[in-house]
Amino acid sequence: MYKRQPKAVCNDNLDSLITKIEKQVAIDDGFVVYCSDDDCGSSEELAYLLQEQGFSKIYLFNGGWKQWVDNNLPIESK
Repeated sequence: MYKRQPKAVCNDNLDSLITKIEKQVAIDDGFVVYCSDDDCGSSEELAYLLQEQGFSKIYLFNGGWKQWVDNNLPIESK
């Protein structure tokens, strides 16, 4: 069973991920990007790429999935 944060979109390929985000998030909506943990830099790279696409309300969750789970925050099963 796959677990994720509510309404999360996951993809290791940044180009595919950007395409998914562009289809699901309006350019002026706020949203959060995150990695697996605080040692990963992909979420920062993604945030910069999304800024280049015109998104401006991007929030970076530095603790990543590990901190989310460690703090018992909501998750969905898929």
